[in-house]
Amino acid sequence: MYYVLSVSDDYPDSYWFKYDHDNSPSYLSFQSGEAVDQPKRPPLFTLDKKISIARFLGFDFLMSDGGDFISAKFADLMRNLAAGDVQIIEASVYVNGEKMNGFCIGNIANLVSCVDMEKSIYKPLLKSCPDGPIKFTRFEFIDNSLNDHKIVRCKEDPQTIVVSEDFMQACKSAGIRGVEFLRNGVGSYEKDVLLK
Repeated sequence: MYYVLSVSDDYPDSYWFKYDHDNSPSYLSFQSGEAVDQPKRPPLFTLDKKISIARFLGFDFLMSDGGDFISAKFADLMRNLAAGDVQIIEASVYVNGEKMNGFCIGNIANLVSCVDMEKSIYKPLLKSCPDGPIKFTRFEFIDNSLNDHKIVRCKEDPQTIVVSEDFMQACKSAGIRGVEFLRNGVGSYEKDVLLK
């Protein structure tokens, strides 16, 4: 069984970081499903809001206006379980001017066709462009389509991250916070497993 990896419902709105679009690599390069050249300087994420640092450090999957980034704990899990699937890239993270150490971008380096389009539910993103990009409201995955991969980007919707059952179980066992695993994906989905 496969799952869509998503940010958890308990992720605070106040923890949305700003990505330095001007001086960091295009965040879209980290959503291509391919390895990238190591940046000359770490991509920069900043947050200037009054927050609890202790609570913030309890999350392992974090969001920004330029994509997601992960804690050292989550990066270690990915290295140990899915080294061939993820490229770990050091990130610079600052909260109110204070540097937070150990954060990374987990660049998923494989793009895999894994969706049964006949059984999934989707519609055009723009009504005026029926043959253009689509929006899924329910995924049905093809059995064994990930082969030996533990975590991939979905070829049918590259913004979607798909993980294997053992990857999900490893995250649960490790107490990874800030993620949830959705059996059928987005929209009016079934939440089978939620990690808090």
